[in-house]
Amino acid sequence: MSSNTPLAVTEQAKLAFRLINKGKNVFIHGKPGTGKSTFIAQAAAMLNEQGKNVILLAPTGLAAINIGGQTLHAYFQLDPTNIYKRPSAFARRNLRRKFKQADVFIIDEISMVRADIFDRLDQLLQDVLESDAPFGGKQIILVGDFNQLPPVVKEPPPPASAAGDLRPTAEHTPENPLQDTEILEQDRLFLCRYPGPYVFYAACYKTLHLAHIIFTQIFRQRDAQFTQHLTELLSSDSLRQALVYFNQRAVEPKTPVISLCARKESVTQINQQQLDRLPGAEIKIYARHSDAKDLPRDWKEKNCPAPLCLKLKKGARVMMLLNKAPLVNGSVGTVTAFDYDPDGEVEAIRVATEFGTISIGRHSWYKISTDFLGRQIEDRSRFFRQFPLQLAWAVTIHKAQGMSFDCCQVDLDQKGAFCAGQAYVALSRVRSLEGLYLKRPLHTDDILLDERVEAFYWHLIAATDES
Repeated sequence: MSSNTPLAVTEQAKLAFRLINKGKNVFIHGKPGTGKSTFIAQAAAMLNEQGKNVILLAPTGLAAINIGGQTLHAYFQLDPTNIYKRPSAFARRNLRRKFKQADVFIIDEISMVRADIFDRLDQLLQDVLESDAPFGGKQIILVGDFNQLPPVVKEPPPPASAAGDLRPTAEHTPENPLQDTEILEQDRLFLCRYPGPYVFYAACYKTLHLAHIIFTQIFRQRDAQFTQHLTELLSSDSLRQALVYFNQRAVEPKTPVISLCARKESVTQINQQQLDRLPGAEIKIYARHSDAKDLPRDWKEKNCPAPLCLKLKKGARVMMLLNKAPLVNGSVGTVTAFDYDPDGEVEAIRVATEFGTISIGRHSWYKISTDFLGRQIEDRSRFFRQFPLQLAWAVTIHKAQGMSFDCCQVDLDQKGAFCAGQAYVALSRVRSLEGLYLKRPLHTDDILLDERVEAFYWHLIAATDES
């Protein structure tokens, strides 16, 4: 979706902006394609114009890059092996300076934030700012959809307690003993203290008194029947009839389309097999990044916005990895030629697209840090330069979150989905039923519903209707 989408015309968006302007803590919910990312950009711009210092945060490196922000761990200086570790005196002074200068925190992809991490952010803000107010009195805006990808937990959490009981409990003990001897102590504590992974189980959650706004207008899909059946996937009562609807698309595409796969190894295998079938020599284009200059290890493969090593040939199908008019994140095309500089290095890649052949050069991404005034800025010393492309015969569902496709094939292989929300995210990437293809028919076991999320939204919608 373009950032120019006039999101503010929807009644829910207008209400959200009014509440934010009043200083309220707000939670923006919305299914895929309802404009949540656009809302973040517009809300941040509005608040910045008012002279407020907005801090953009996300749980993962890629999600942070997508909104131009930082990861929660980076901004709050959390040790990933021990989130409860007390900051040093130096770190505490740095945190105090940043926290005092921040006005509003916007956290995207909140469905992927664990309850214990959310509680830790609250504790740090209160402790460092010496304030008893929730989150140190800072305004909080949460954005996400609990029906999409969930937080990562070492051990599968136990079943939800009675419907509607969303409080953390210190007495809870997992039914199954831990098998992983490498599990971190913070994960052991998490499994003992919380009945589920989501932020609505955090002790601080209710103290925020969040105003909940549900975005309902879907921009990605225009077919009401298609969006209705996507919604039906989220309820155990309507799941079977939704599968009947989607399984009519268990057919082979007549032309090549991108495959959305549950597992990275499937993506790697499909892309390499298809690339090997093309004639000619394979070209390897390596990213240039700051890690090569002994700076912090920022650019691990899973956090890179583009491949560390881009393997291509003429005729390779590629996908755009950012919005750059006329292309958008997820646009697919075919490599037609390479342009070289005098030193024999590739300086541009020509790609045939629906808009004609477009010459694409390298793009630079930068890590975000905070300056002395606590503002988020690009750190030009921590860079990643690569062509904003990747092979597009296949991509993981996790990587495709936030993208839109005119056509795609969902390939859950014989193992099926491995986490709640995965199949739902895959099916919701395509704009229409006609553009959807299934590698095999979907089964009820492929749609991993979480009864705790069902209970959460049942109570939220009921409370919204009453108000």
